[in-house]
Amino acid sequence: MGTGCERTWNAANRSALKEDIASLLAQCDLHGRVPEKCSMIGATRDGRCEVDVTPEEIAQFVDRLGLEMIDQGNPDHRAVLTRLTEASPAFFEHEGAEGLEAWVAFGRPPTLRLKSGTAFENLLVVYSPLSARACLLVSYAYG
Repeated sequence: MGTGCERTWNAANRSALKEDIASLLAQCDLHGRVPEKCSMIGATRDGRCEVDVTPEEIAQFVDRLGLEMIDQGNPDHRAVLTRLTEASPAFFEHEGAEGLEAWVAFGRPPTLRLKSGTAFENLLVVYSPLSARACLLVSYAYG
C-alpha cells in the first residue's frame, strides 16, 4: 500500500483503535483512562496507543489480562518488541530504554476479546514507571 493509502487506513481506523483500547482498559476497571497518540501501523492490522497509568493501575491491567513479562530470550517476544520500537520511536526516545517494564499476550487469549466482539490477537505493553506512561501495541485478530 502506498503512503497515501496508509494515511487513509490510519485515518479510517484510528478512532476505532482508540475506542477498543479504552474498552480494554475499562474491562480492567481503569475507567476514565484515555488512550492518546493512537495510530495504525502502516497498512497492517497493528495499532498503538499511549496511556497514562499509575504503577498500581498497570499492575491491575497486567494481572487482569494475564500478561506475561517479556523474555528477551524468547524470539517471539523479541520480534514484537522490535515492532513496537520501530512503530513508536518517539516513545522510546522520550522514555529511554532504562527501567522500562514490558508484558505480552499472544494467540488471541480470551482476555483480549472485547465486548464489541472484536478481539486482539496480540498485546504488548511497555511501561515507564518514571513517567507513569504505557505504550500498548495490539494486533487485531482475523475473523
